[in-house]
Amino acid sequence: MKKLIAAIVLSALCLLLFSCGGTPSMSELLSYQKDGATFEVKISDGDEFSAKITLGEKDTVELCSDETEGIRFVIGENETLIEYNGTSMTLASSEKLKAAKWASFFRLSSDSLWKIKSETVGGIAVYICTCDNMTLYIDAASKIPLKIINGETVIDVLSCQ
Repeated sequence: MKKLIAAIVLSALCLLLFSCGGTPSMSELLSYQKDGATFEVKISDGDEFSAKITLGEKDTVELCSDETEGIRFVIGENETLIEYNGTSMTLASSEKLKAAKWASFFRLSSDSLWKIKSETVGGIAVYICTCDNMTLYIDAASKIPLKIINGETVIDVLSCQ
């Protein structure tokens, strides 16, 4: 009888272990970071902004709030431009530019030491990925980011194309 109970418990344990899906790799979770991807976001970074971030050879951040509508930052590897009403101007120090920092949150490296855990937040299954000062909430079903937090900066992703 003890052998039968032990066999049933062992079978149930094996079934439980093998039926659980594994956590995806960080490179799979960051697969949304491809050229041409566009994200409509709400950014809280001291002030609150609405913006559209487009990934490409040169990433762009277009501000969409009432006071800043139409201002667009084009962030290249070696230079950053600010565009407004058909006029563009080179910005000298893109390292100090908040828009460059915001765009960099959509160009994360999967090689960093990410800690990934699966949770349900507000009824939605998400992966919560943390690395250093960065926390990334990714929808488990679609692998689309929902929220990015880095220090005082919070980016809520409203849509992704």
